[in-house]
Amino acid sequence: MLSSIDAFPAAWNGDLDIVKKFIKKYPTFKDKPGLWGTTLLYSSSRNNKMNVVQYLIETAKCSINAQNEQDPEKGLLTTTSTSSKHINVNPTAASTALHGACYNGHLNVVKYLVEHGADYSIKNQAAETPIMNGERHKHIQEFFQNHLVLGYSRSSKSLPKTT
Repeated sequence: MLSSIDAFPAAWNGDLDIVKKFIKKYPTFKDKPGLWGTTLLYSSSRNNKMNVVQYLIETAKCSINAQNEQDPEKGLLTTTSTSSKHINVNPTAASTALHGACYNGHLNVVKYLVEHGADYSIKNQAAETPIMNGERHKHIQEFFQNHLVLGYSRSSKSLPKTT
């Protein structure tokens, strides 16, 4: 769809007016991946565009756990093949907005998404959770350590891989 050529980069760059026009004209596409395989919410969350994130969640009512486009080759390989053939996995494939915000260390977006019900146990096609994506950012690790109902030892230096 031609309009998505403008809308998805607008979400990436924080241009709320273009995103609003797209959602108003094509509301059924609000949770669908665009030409680059990412959702509007993922694009804005990954780039710390809180104004767009808030609009998409609060006004447009986007699904907070909508996943990016999946790599069909990876999906077919894991479900139909028994070979040990290794393929490169696109780390954004099947990622959510929370994956993107965690990976890039955007704590304000991470907090907002979690407060609004984002699932931090969803795995992308690289078998990573948002918590795993945030491991290189101390402030993201600390947030999850304080947020999670602790089912692991406080003496552990790493967060659980799944919840």
